[in-house]
Formats: sequence, structure tokens, C-alpha cells
Amino acid sequence: MSSVPTNAAADKEFVIRHSMLKGYQAFSLLTPPLYTAVTLFRRGRQGFAINRMLRATWVGGGIGTAIGGAMAWARLRSQLPESIHDRRIRLLYNVSQIRTDDHSTIGSILFAVLTPALLWNRASAMNLILGGAGIGSGVGVLVHVARSFSEGEDLKPEGMIEEVKEVSR
Repeated sequence: MSSVPTNAAADKEFVIRHSMLKGYQAFSLLTPPLYTAVTLFRRGRQGFAINRMLRATWVGGGIGTAIGGAMAWARLRSQLPESIHDRRIRLLYNVSQIRTDDHSTIGSILFAVLTPALLWNRASAMNLILGGAGIGSGVGVLVHVARSFSEGEDLKPEGMIEEVKEVSR
């Protein structure tokens, strides 16, 4: 048996990986403000800790990755190989999607390095690096949205939601 995937399997793997990345980006963007709001509401300012917020960020990103992959796998199980291949081709040539992923990756790397440098004594090294990468991923997505908006691209929240739905199709 060969370990090289067939074209249909490679298409499915690509779309699932892309959906996992979108799940990571979405949950990394949403987790820090949600965690902060919930913690401040429940415990007040005394209950907030940078270490726990960073840990919640990378755990949230991991959960988003798992959810994104599971949703894509469940939806792709029943689709024809031709439609999966079409989705892969559309993802490969979608400039906005590529820019979003690039900004997210750059933000992850940048914040994975900067967060430990700025907050060294406030959290564990693992939470600083992984949580910083999660925050950077979310910041990268926001930078892409702001840059696209400033360049005059027609950005609509409905369009972004449709992109997320299409990725998981």
C-alpha cells in the first residue's frame, strides 16, 4: 500500500487543513476578548491573570482547529471528488484568502516572539509562546481586514461568514 495520497484524498486533506486553519484563526480571534469579559464580569479585576488569558487563547485555538477539521471532514464525507477538487482550486486562487492566511502566519510568528519578550515574568514560557501565537493570529486577521478596508475592497461581514461556510462545505 502506498503512502502517497491519491488526487481525491489530497484534495480532501487540503480542504480539511484549510478549514482547521480557519477554525484556529476564528477561535484565536474570539477567545481573548471573550475570556477577558467573562473573567472580569465573574471575578472582577483581581481575578484576571495574563497567564490564564494566554492559556485560554492557545487552548481556544486548539479547540477551533479541532472543530474546523471535524466540521470539514463531516461535510466532505458525502461530497463528490469533483466538487472537493473545485473547492481546492478556488481556495488556491483566492487572493483574499491567501492574504488572510499570510497575515495570520506573520502575526503568529511575530507575537510568539514578542509576547515572551514583553511579558517574561508574568506567565509560563509555554503559555507566552503559544498564547502569543494565538493572539498574533487573530491580530493578523484583523490587520488583513483593516488593510483590505483601507484599500477600498468591498468587505461585508456576510461575505466573511459565507467564506467560512464555504470552507467547511
